[in-house]
Order: sequence, then structure tokens, then C-alpha cells
Amino acid sequence: MPAHGNHHPLTVPAAVGAAIAVAFGGLAATVVTNNATERLLLIAATVGVLAALLPDTQAWLAVTAVGIVTVLVTVDDGGPSLIALALATVVGRGQRWIRRSAAEAGQSATVDR
Repeated sequence: MPAHGNHHPLTVPAAVGAAIAVAFGGLAATVVTNNATERLLLIAATVGVLAALLPDTQAWLAVTAVGIVTVLVTVDDGGPSLIALALATVVGRGQRWIRRSAAEAGQSATVDR
């Protein structure tokens, strides 16, 4: 079945693998440090990088949802932490959009779209 629009044939495996990476990142952050800010930074960095790398919208939304749940479970102050996670997701996805625009303009061929 051909991929249409923004859907890729590996969307589900990529989303599941990335979600597992975020969950294990949260677990590792909890084991490594007792500081909530450090745990948040580790989880936010993981979600931001995956948001920049995942080509499908559904996949990075799933990763963001798992990141939200992971932050709520591992970090005590939910509200401000979720804002930081959202910022990391937006920055990561924005970086992907910039790379895609540059590739479409013919300036770079490093993006898979």
C-alpha cells in the first residue's frame, strides 16, 4: 500500500520504538538522579530529538503523549514541567520543518522528504 500524504509505512514501529525510548529515558533519569529538573531535562531532550527525527506527524504526537505521561510520573511539579516539554517538542519539530523547507528549496538533501 503506498504512503499517502504525511503517512509513512513505518509509522507504527517508529512510534512504538520512540515511545519506548522516551519511557526508558524517564526510567533512566529517575535512577540516575534525584533532581526533578535534571529528570525533566533528560526527558525533554529525548522528546525534542525524536520530534526532530520522526517523519510522521502521528509518530511524534505519540512520542509527545508518552513524554507527557513520563513527566507526570517522574517529575513532581506537573504544570511547569509540561510547559518545558512542550517547548522542547516545538523546537524539535520546528527544526525538522526548517530542514524540510531547505531541502525543498534545493539547499540541502539531508531530509528524507
